Amino acid sequence: MKNKKSESISLICNEIHNQRINLSTLKNDWIMGMTKYDNYWLIIMNVSKYLFISSGILALFFRKFRRFNYLLKCIKYGYLGFLNSLKVIRYLVNLIKFI
Repeated sequence: MKNKKSESISLICNEIHNQRINLSTLKNDWIMGMTKYDNYWLIIMNVSKYLFISSGILALFFRKFRRFNYLLKCIKYGYLGFLNSLKVIRYLVNLIKFI
């Protein structure tokens, strides 16, 4: 009776060990597969500061300082809208990861 119990316990322990090994290999595969998308995300986040600067320069060029307060509002809300859209995309990506 004890021998049978110890065999079943050892089988369960072996199965758990095999599942842990499989899980670690799948984790490594997932990390390797997602590096491309992580690099794209870093590129997008690095470009955002240049978009902010270029939008200000373009706004100054086209408005020619006629309505400076309006120009500041456009820059402020345009940049904040861009960041909010990136936050929504990041939230959706994190939500998909958990599903």
